[in-house]
Amino acid sequence: MDLVFDESLVLSFKEVVEESVRQIFEGKGISAFQQALRNGMNQICCAIQQRVIEFIDYQLRTDVSLRKDWSIERRGRVKTVISPFSEVRYERTYFQHNKTGKYAYLADVLVGYTPHQRLDNLLEADLPKEAVGQALANRING
Repeated sequence: MDLVFDESLVLSFKEVVEESVRQIFEGKGISAFQQALRNGMNQICCAIQQRVIEFIDYQLRTDVSLRKDWSIERRGRVKTVISPFSEVRYERTYFQHNKTGKYAYLADVLVGYTPHQRLDNLLEADLPKEAVGQALANRING
C-alpha cells in the first residue's frame, strides 16, 4: 500500500487546507474557503483513485496467483474516467487468457469498469439526482 499512500499525500492535504484558510484571511469569505477546500480535496481523491487502480494493476502483474491462466499482453495502456471528483487517468495492463484467448484489462474488471466506460459508476448514478435538484432550484428561483 506504500504505492498508494505516501508522504506526498499528507503534504498535498496540508497545502490544500492552508490555501483554503488563506482564502478567508484574504477577505474572500467562507464560500471561497469551501470552494478551495473542495477543489483541493477532489484533486487528492483523483490521485488516490489513480494510485489504487495502478496498485491493483501492479499486484495483478507481479502476483501470478491473482491472474491464474492470464498472461500479460501489453503494459502502460492509459484509460481516462470521469469520476465524482474529476478526471482520473491511470495506466493498466492488457491481459490474454491462456485457454480462451479472451483479452481484458483485469484491473478494470476488478474495479467494475466496462471496456469503453468513460463515466464512473457513482457519477453516473448521481447525475439524475443532480438534474432533479437543479430543475427544482430553477423552478424555485425562476
